Amino acid sequence: MVYRPFSYRIHPSDYASLLTCLNAVGNRPFTVINRLQHLMEQAHQEQAAEPLRETSLAELLIRFAADRKPDSCTRDDLTRLILARHFCRELSAALKTNVLPQRASSLRLRNDLVNLLNRYGDAIEPAVAFRVINPQTEYGRRILSDNALGLPASLLAVLQGFSTDLPLIVYVCTIGPHFDSVATEFEHSADIYHGFLWSALGAAATDVTAADLQFFLEHTYLDVHRRYKRISPGFRAWPLCAQKGLFDLLNPAETIGVRLNDAFLMTPIKSTSGLMFPDGLITNPNHPSRND
Repeated sequence: MVYRPFSYRIHPSDYASLLTCLNAVGNRPFTVINRLQHLMEQAHQEQAAEPLRETSLAELLIRFAADRKPDSCTRDDLTRLILARHFCRELSAALKTNVLPQRASSLRLRNDLVNLLNRYGDAIEPAVAFRVINPQTEYGRRILSDNALGLPASLLAVLQGFSTDLPLIVYVCTIGPHFDSVATEFEHSADIYHGFLWSALGAAATDVTAADLQFFLEHTYLDVHRRYKRISPGFRAWPLCAQKGLFDLLNPAETIGVRLNDAFLMTPIKSTSGLMFPDGLITNPNHPSRND
């Protein structure tokens, strides 16, 4: 399955408004997400996904900063807030500094990021390709028995012993080639500062696209009422060369323009790939696939 462009609960146009909104609300909307997430899972585990709302992400943040009551938050609201928090976390990790504080240096940083997004934001073009694999079908059993994905033996053994109808998903996500073109402009003009900010925005946007895809699969496409976890080739025991197996299954070069070079790295640079599987399959916290 291919979605190009792709957005479910967050859109690239939300990034600038999110960062601008943080100047007014700080991290207040994010401080109670963990508690709300727990309550919403209890109350709405079997509830179908709500339709998309007209409220902008910035309006939602402002409302939620003032009204933190759990009963005022739908699952749709919570999903969008989680993705906003995820974007801020990934952006902070890429920048090596927290973007949330209300100090002067953080305000200047957010303003510089917003200016970049206002000027070049259209170059962020999320697209995804994925395939659903049911381990109980002949095709799914063959994928696992042949280890077409090059999975580490410990994870492969768990998946081969998987006895429910919950599927596995292989995926590739990208934010498109035009992002790389803007990065090249900064490189040629020796604009190191804005090139660094742009790269950080791309890293955050890429991972948020994968997270948005995960919510789409959980809430709408699969409607399984079960959390999934994501792992990617190159993480711990899953070798980077396993990218080839994913690309053979998905052929993303033809569908979303993502190619693999001889070093098993993807082009466009801001792309990610991996496997999603139902959370709870892995119970050993030291297992290589615990963290995504």
